[in-house]
Amino acid sequence: MKYIILLVVIQTSLNSLYSQKIQLDSAFGTNGIVNFITDYGFGYLKVNSNNEPIVLNAGAYLVNNSINYLDQNGILKNNLHNNPVIIKPPFDIFSEYPRMDIDSNNNIYFMRSLIGKDKKHYIQIIKILENSELDTLNKGIGILKESFGFSLQSFKRLKDDNYILSGQNGSNSIFVKINEQGVIDSTFHNNFVNSTQFLRTGSIAAVESDGENIYGVLHLENSISLLNIKFDGLINSNFGSNGIVNLFSFNPSMIQQYQVRNIKILHDNSIIVSFSNESIPKSTYVYKVTKNGLIDNTFGNNGSIFNYNYSSNQCLTIDKNDNIYTNISYPMGNKIVKYSKNGTIDTDFEKLNPEFYPINIDNIIYSEPYTIYSIGTYNDTITLAKFTVKPVVNSNAINEDQLVNIFPNPIHSSITLKNVNINSKIRIFDNLGRIQNVNILDKIGNNIFINVDHLINGIYFIEYTDKNYFHKVFKVIKAN
Repeated sequence: MKYIILLVVIQTSLNSLYSQKIQLDSAFGTNGIVNFITDYGFGYLKVNSNNEPIVLNAGAYLVNNSINYLDQNGILKNNLHNNPVIIKPPFDIFSEYPRMDIDSNNNIYFMRSLIGKDKKHYIQIIKILENSELDTLNKGIGILKESFGFSLQSFKRLKDDNYILSGQNGSNSIFVKINEQGVIDSTFHNNFVNSTQFLRTGSIAAVESDGENIYGVLHLENSISLLNIKFDGLINSNFGSNGIVNLFSFNPSMIQQYQVRNIKILHDNSIIVSFSNESIPKSTYVYKVTKNGLIDNTFGNNGSIFNYNYSSNQCLTIDKNDNIYTNISYPMGNKIVKYSKNGTIDTDFEKLNPEFYPINIDNIIYSEPYTIYSIGTYNDTITLAKFTVKPVVNSNAINEDQLVNIFPNPIHSSITLKNVNINSKIRIFDNLGRIQNVNILDKIGNNIFINVDHLINGIYFIEYTDKNYFHKVFKVIKAN
């Protein structure tokens, strides 16, 4: 026992000596960025086991979709059967935005729901092999099966080679399970419908599986909840309260304000769920649920992490040690932050990585070795970025971050920046990203005094940059 304790102490000491520096990979694309032009489309990202990104340039209606295979330098690979893979609609139809998944053999699964001229609903799933060759099932158009109408929210390839689709059928939450031949599992469907009749109206907005259970994030008329069902479609009554964990409740009139963002499963089979509040000021929530269906009150602040988020689109990814990397958006761009699996923010990581990246981020994926990919779509441009995550030794240089400070907060008529270079650049943004006037009252010693009488009540961001490019942003509340 003594030896075990000694090892833990040594490991803890080593962890305190090292942190990580994240930066765009200059060898990837152009300064770490690869752009794709899209026609009213959206970008989806997967990363294969070779740490290579695969981008779906996805469009709805009658446009073609393309799957682009890139190498680790952001260049289209030239040793594949097709690159990009162009997927055309099988007939003149209305199509929802597609989805994409990947398995452990690097096979890609492309899925979309369709409405034909006959007004019937169809499901199309195409399997694309690692060499980018399309499967030949149904003459190359994959599975194309008539289905009952529902609005697709999420799609997942299961380890038993079946597919799970989630969404909303009318006003009801729905799971659909189909096999590789496109046959809908009627037993699964009937079990699910019969065991979840007590659910309020809503949708299953995100889905994930640990190989034994299927988890769906429920966006109901008055709550965000987590559902656990078995592979036969029956609800897992041993999870939470009759298979459900209620994460967050709200008034039904506010249902449009809340949007489900992510679901991830950690190596201990606990589940991470995130969602956003779209009202001003926008914010995001991250909850952790144990494998038994209890909110983990040791995670973050009594089971959750809360952040104000300028765009509200907070994305999550997890490394091999279950550390959580996420983007926090500010008016000046996105910042990457890191939390432990217990929901504690890594302050050393935050000090070493103060940069803001002026790119849109809709998804991020951690990939070994030490890589984070992000993808986002804005103004018909899909932006793929590659970041390196390098271990570094902590330095006393980060003490500057501890010294620079601001008070009071909340602010009233004036505010003071302490321990700063008085010739530094200062900007103030409101919660919508609009620059506000900076009225400096005085500069004395290492302190700057700013008048904020002209600001109305609300949330503001004060950006400080000195001549050595040390950068820090303070979030303050104006309240008279």
